[in-house]
Amino acid sequence: MAEGSATDAVGVRIGEEQFVLDTGGRLAFGRLGGEGLVGLDPTDLGISRNAGHFALTETTCTLCNDSTKRSLFVEYPDVVRHLLVAPGRRLELDRTCTVLVPGDVYTHPIRVDIPAGVGPPVTTPHDVASTTAEPPAFGEQPSDPPSPDDHLVLVALAEGYLLRWPRHDPHPKSYAEAAERLGVTEGGVRRRMDKMRDGRIGTKDELVELAIDWGWLAVKHLDLLDDHPEEGQADA
Repeated sequence: MAEGSATDAVGVRIGEEQFVLDTGGRLAFGRLGGEGLVGLDPTDLGISRNAGHFALTETTCTLCNDSTKRSLFVEYPDVVRHLLVAPGRRLELDRTCTVLVPGDVYTHPIRVDIPAGVGPPVTTPHDVASTTAEPPAFGEQPSDPPSPDDHLVLVALAEGYLLRWPRHDPHPKSYAEAAERLGVTEGGVRRRMDKMRDGRIGTKDELVELAIDWGWLAVKHLDLLDDHPEEGQADA
């Protein structure tokens, strides 16, 4: 830990405290504070005494889960799903992110600012198009993406997935909630979802999860809802 900054240093913000992690450095965090350990909340027994630590080499910033039973989560600004770091496991952080430390009382966010050149190369998932004219099997990406109106309904249902912490909620909204969000009827939302499920996908939860895998849902699609009035629209 250091108070200065360097071009290859990693900034770590825990609560109101800002730390700088230099090459070769290590920053640990847990329930209680102590020598070389940043305390998150001494009253929250849901946080492990030694929850985890960050380690920085010349090329890599690594998050290590030091707990024996509690997971950590990593949220990237542009990745829909949170990445799970199980007890005893580690993850190389490839760009700026938020590490979430769940407790019984509160989920504690740790902001990690990683400069370019630190971490493994950033990888972007690519879409895999269907190469057959036959109806796709369950889980296989259809050759045609949803229409703009269908896509808007899908985004409204999956809004909680796309929102960043602390509003992130990885559960689809109900048809009624999505309809209210868009200012349309619940029946219209159901019809569009039934069309996208196409008799192959059992539930809206399954469709949302597959749509994330297929690249149909991304954090940037929240802009579609920002530009769309919540009331006064015609039937979907």
